[in-house]
Amino acid sequence: MILEADDQARKRIAASLQQQARRTVRDGKPHDVTLIFGDDFAVTVHSVPPGMENELSDRLSTHGRGRAAQSGLRRWLGIGTVAVERPSLNAMAVLLVPERLDDE
Repeated sequence: MILEADDQARKRIAASLQQQARRTVRDGKPHDVTLIFGDDFAVTVHSVPPGMENELSDRLSTHGRGRAAQSGLRRWLGIGTVAVERPSLNAMAVLLVPERLDDE
């Protein structure tokens, strides 16, 4: 899904990963941001402090289901990181809503 996005969108996603990690490092609290692309696709970036990494998968799936229902999205991608000096991908969730997908 990220590869379908243009360069500017991919840069927004990468910048969001860094921004949310910085916010979490600064105050020790979880942070997230959702970027919506078009009318059917969104990416949510979650950042949590060390010690909460076991919660990332649940946080992402709960957020994705709620976001898709609220916005009528067909596709959603959640990316979770633990806020450390060099954050890396720690969890990922993909939500596809079959009844909203085209025959493709």
